[in-house]
Amino acid sequence: MNLTPIGHTLTGLAIGYLAIPRNTPGKQKAGLLAAFAVVASAPDLPFPYWGHFQYDISHSLLMTTIGVICLEVALVWRFRGQPPASWRVMIGFALAWYSHLLLDSFYNRTVGLPVGWPFAMGRIALPIPWLSTADKSNIFSLHNVRVAVYEILTFGPLLAIAIASKYIVRRAPS
Repeated sequence: MNLTPIGHTLTGLAIGYLAIPRNTPGKQKAGLLAAFAVVASAPDLPFPYWGHFQYDISHSLLMTTIGVICLEVALVWRFRGQPPASWRVMIGFALAWYSHLLLDSFYNRTVGLPVGWPFAMGRIALPIPWLSTADKSNIFSLHNVRVAVYEILTFGPLLAIAIASKYIVRRAPS
């Protein structure tokens, strides 16, 4: 059993949509939104020496913080204060990465998320009853379709709210 990237992607896009400055050129905005979607799924990506195959490691606050710091340092070094390395984008990337841990705790599993590794062995679980894991062995099953639909219905409104709020703020009289 495994989670789908749908909820993480939608949440990353919502955070990115709010973090990216309004005057960002379209092509750059599209690239940044794609980066937000990837960053929101970062703990599930098979980076070398990341601990991806050891869930306790890759989904801990320690490794998430190390990953966020590395990402932020790379962005500052790469863009040297130029867009897209604005403070809003930098904070947004950190929130997108940390959001992964929160969302994973929402899935209806009994094990919970090992956020304290290696200092604490406790796990956190905040299950939402209709969110469950997908079955990797049968990706086209009705169960997986149901999982995808529930994720879209649960996390899609976050993106809709982000888009609507930016639209409303843009239209508000000064």
